[in-house]
Amino acid sequence: MATNAPVNDLVAIHTKQAPYLTYVIGARVARGALATALYWDTLDAYHYIRVQPMSQDDMLLIGGEDHKAGAGRRPG
Repeated sequence: MATNAPVNDLVAIHTKQAPYLTYVIGARVARGALATALYWDTLDAYHYIRVQPMSQDDMLLIGGEDHKAGAGRRPG
């Protein structure tokens, strides 16, 4: 399950959780053109860049700007 929430009711942690949205752009790049690495900043909302190996090419993933669902994006 990809919910990141407990599937039992033994602990009430699920009542303190909130859904978040994130954004990502994927771009196909030639295999080996970029080092396989993960880069991120420590801003609030954070950003990241990583390379995901694929069968023929690699995928450059650029993402971040997470926010609570329904709260909208922060200005700036």
